[in-house]
Amino acid sequence: CPVRDFSKAPVSGPGQRVSCPDKGLARSWRGRVFALVCFLPGRGPCPPPRRRIQDGMNTQSLPVLMYHYVNRFPGATTVSPEAFEAQCRGMAENGWRGVGLVEAEAFLLHGTPLPRRSLLITFDDGYLDNYVYAWPILRKYGHKGVIFAVTDRLETGPSPRPTLADVRPGSAVALPPVDTPLQATVFGFQERRDLFISWEEARRMEESGVMAVAAHSARHLAVFAGPEWG
Repeated sequence: CPVRDFSKAPVSGPGQRVSCPDKGLARSWRGRVFALVCFLPGRGPCPPPRRRIQDGMNTQSLPVLMYHYVNRFPGATTVSPEAFEAQCRGMAENGWRGVGLVEAEAFLLHGTPLPRRSLLITFDDGYLDNYVYAWPILRKYGHKGVIFAVTDRLETGPSPRPTLADVRPGSAVALPPVDTPLQATVFGFQERRDLFISWEEARRMEESGVMAVAAHSARHLAVFAGPEWG
């Protein structure tokens, strides 16, 4: 079943079914996978996947957790590294596992079985704190994740910056200033200037097999939608 971009529409909560629309379909789902929070293969008006998913040890749906910032600067779309680690630890202790993008794609598009208590952990925009904090925490608890990065904002630094995994007691290694995004301007007020991952850091995460990196548009421009989206 093709997938519709639900970025401007309400998304069903866990355990609910998302109907397959009959028009306005998006050809590519990779940049908007979080819209598929509860896509249930083989149910509703969508045709069944090529391989039926059996009851028992395999999951029937794939919950998606979507994050933006993982740092200590308060905000509506921010979770602290401590809270994020507690969530990852709690999921692991209760049998939940964050799966990779390739696994999610195979499940959603082809019905390839996934173990029960599988979920997809995503991060929007490509902020540097996803690399500094989220990536090593995911790896620590055996989860995988995916960053949907705004490609024009990726930096071109000469070498990867340190992460939480590089800091040891007594170490002189300093983390990038992802917890303090406000900077003073020449006009005397504070302006938020977020740091983003670099292309080299994206490659490093991809090569680890823990964090995939996919596109979340090139420039993240505002898009005007019709009244049918509310």
